[in-house]
Amino acid sequence: MASISILDIYYSLLEHLASKLPLYGIYNFIYYTAPFIRNDLSKNIQLIKQNLSLFYTQKEAEKIIADMLRFSARLVVENTFLGKEENKVKSSFSNRCPKISSPCIVLTGHFFNYWLLIEFLRINKQETVLLMGDYPKKNSPLERSGFRAWQSWQKYQEFIYASNGSPYKACQKIIEENKRLFLLIDVPYPRGQKTSLLGLPIKLPVGGIRLAEKYSLQVHFVFPFARNCLEKYQIFYYSLPKTTNMNIIMNTYISILEKIIKRYPASWLGWLYFQKLASNNPRLSYNPCLNLDKAYSPSLCSNNLSPTTVREQNN
Repeated sequence: MASISILDIYYSLLEHLASKLPLYGIYNFIYYTAPFIRNDLSKNIQLIKQNLSLFYTQKEAEKIIADMLRFSARLVVENTFLGKEENKVKSSFSNRCPKISSPCIVLTGHFFNYWLLIEFLRINKQETVLLMGDYPKKNSPLERSGFRAWQSWQKYQEFIYASNGSPYKACQKIIEENKRLFLLIDVPYPRGQKTSLLGLPIKLPVGGIRLAEKYSLQVHFVFPFARNCLEKYQIFYYSLPKTTNMNIIMNTYISILEKIIKRYPASWLGWLYFQKLASNNPRLSYNPCLNLDKAYSPSLCSNNLSPTTVREQNN
C-alpha cells in the first residue's frame, strides 16, 4: 500500500471540498494554498524549472510553476465532476461547446484539464473516443487522484489504450464506426514526424493524422486553457476542411499549440517532459535566448488567439 503524504491529504481535502463549496470558493482556496504544498513534487518541479529556463527568467519560471501547482490542485477538484456533476462541468467553461462532425479527428494538447474538456463535449452530445498511452497509474498523489476519477468515469467515457498493442488498428475501427477520435499528439515519439516546436526540432506521433489522410476526414483543433486557476476555461476551436495533406494538418496544429503555450505557459503540462519531446537535440545545443516573448503575461502572444472562434464557427 502506498504511503500517505501531505500531498495525498491535501488532494483528499480538495476532493471533499469539491462537493461542499461553490466553484469560485474552492478555486480561491486553491489559489492561496496550492503553491505551498510541494511535498513529493520536488523532482517534477526541478525538471519543469530546467525546461522553463530555456525560455524564461528564474522569476518568471517560479511564477509559472506556482500557477502549475494551482492548476494541478484544480484538476483534482474537477476530476470529481466526471460523470457526476454535469452542471459544474458546464460552469467550468466560459464559452459554449463547439459543433464537431462525425467521424473525425479531434486534436488537442496536454493542457489542464483536457479530461474535463472531453466530458464537456460528451454531455453536449459531442462524444469522443480518447486514445491514451496506458492505463492510469497510482505512483504519485496526483496519479492516485486521477486513477480514482478514471475508475468511475470509464463507465461513461470510451477509451483506447496504446499499451494494448496496435493503436492504429483500434483507431481505424473507431473511425469506421463513425465516431470521433480524440488525440493528444504533443508527446515524444521517436518514430514520429519531424517538426519544430518553440524553435526546437521534435518528433510527434502522426497515426491519427494519417487516418485523416486515408479517410479524408475533417480535423478539429480543440484546446482548453485559462490564464489562472481563478478563471473559467476557455476553448480555442478551429476546424480544417477535409484534406489529405498531412503537412497542412501538422503545421496548423503546431501553430495553434505554440500560440497557446506562449500566452498561457502554466496551462501546459508539456513542460514536464519537454526535454524528452525535443530529445533529438542535445542538451548543450539548446539556445536559452530563443525568441519566445519572455515576459510572462497574457499579452505576450501578439498573434490573435480568441476563444470566440467557437461562436464564430458555430454561427
